[in-house]
Amino acid sequence: MVIFTTKLTRGKKLALAAGAIGLILILVLVLVLVLRGGGDPTKGLNTNAERVAYLEACGLRVEPEPIQTQEVRVPEADSQLLEQYNHLQTQQGFDLSAYAGKRVKRYVYRLQNGTGEVCMLFSGSRLIGGDVTLQGDETRMQGLPIPEQI
Repeated sequence: MVIFTTKLTRGKKLALAAGAIGLILILVLVLVLVLRGGGDPTKGLNTNAERVAYLEACGLRVEPEPIQTQEVRVPEADSQLLEQYNHLQTQQGFDLSAYAGKRVKRYVYRLQNGTGEVCMLFSGSRLIGGDVTLQGDETRMQGLPIPEQI
């Protein structure tokens, strides 16, 4: 059996205490991030102001209030409509296949420049999909831009 001994000087005690406090702070920070959703910007969008701020972080300037709010049902898994729309969603990091046949909340915002609309789909307070529909000579749909900063 090997035994190590050391004399705990005042400096060593302070260093040990500082290390313990630092470790506790790191554990608390990790716990807070886990409970808040790990910093995932698509979680916790509970209010209209939070949804608008998210869209602004995506570079989209929208009217401050949605023009439409409704509960919709995601098409069934074997639907061609879901397959086509979900292709757009997976390109931007979303996947609606887990929500097939389920009811979700849909918010539609008008772009401030009047050139189109932004649709956001939510399950609870989590953003699960969305698109931007631009209107002009021809209407076209594209995915939500990736947020620059949240």
